Amino acid sequence: MRKTILVVFLVLLASLPLSAADTGLGLSFGATVPLMEVGGKVEGQYSDMLGLGGEVMVDYAYMPSTWFSVGATVGASVFETPHSDGVLWRIPAYVDVTLAPGGRVRFPITISGGGYLEMTGDSLGYGPAARVSLGVESDLGGWTVYAKTQAEALFHISDEGVRTFIALTPIVFGVRMVF
Repeated sequence: MRKTILVVFLVLLASLPLSAADTGLGLSFGATVPLMEVGGKVEGQYSDMLGLGGEVMVDYAYMPSTWFSVGATVGASVFETPHSDGVLWRIPAYVDVTLAPGGRVRFPITISGGGYLEMTGDSLGYGPAARVSLGVESDLGGWTVYAKTQAEALFHISDEGVRTFIALTPIVFGVRMVF
């Protein structure tokens, strides 16, 4: 494990001189599919409770090199549900770490950690969250366009124990202004 961490650190260190530091502000959207629920008394009803959802995300990235960036993402997702008022809102917020090997066309791998707030009718839920995404992006002058797929795990902690909700966003489209 220590060797792996050392190799990753050395790759990041070697990639720093590849370009000057940039920052970027992005906007993305996609359709989200709830997959499953693990734990709790009503295990397995997550995909039955929610229909197809949509999400809009805004991200900020600090890019000290073309291969590495750190940033933050916040957004809003909405799902159809037969419960309460028929709509479930989810507001996730993440800290992102991205490795993006390549040149003008890169293949980013992003690992994110953070939390979420979930609202439906008079019900409120919250907890930690994690996400991983894989994609492709291309530089177009001062802009970057990208497409990615992402999986998300939301952890709801209550008196009944920890329930984990897993969702998949098969395709996310986005654009980022680099300055």
